[in-house]
Amino acid sequence: MSRTALAAINSTSETTRPTAARKSQTGPAAHHEARGIEDLLLDGLADRVAARILERLGETECSPKRLLTMEQAAEYLGRSRESLQHLVSSGKVPTVRSDRRVFLDVRDLDEWIEVNKVRGI
Repeated sequence: MSRTALAAINSTSETTRPTAARKSQTGPAAHHEARGIEDLLLDGLADRVAARILERLGETECSPKRLLTMEQAAEYLGRSRESLQHLVSSGKVPTVRSDRRVFLDVRDLDEWIEVNKVRGI
């Protein structure tokens, strides 16, 4: 949070906090009202922070990668990297090669999962 936002909250809460003189003039109701304003400010701030976090999470989840590295694909399948390399070298899972880099298509991994499903153990 920026310093200006904190300063604004602090200055607002300081002006809404009843001083001893105000308390004696208006009683406990003014103190209760001031706490209500502080709570409203904090709730509003929390809502804005939560909305911004959800917005940023949405940005990353909206565009999932189609091509994965060997490490990412192994994690996706829940297998070791060596186990995935064995599947690739035996031709059970196709790869996408770009220069010297090797990628695996998520659709191919999903197809491999579907083909290897068995009912009953």
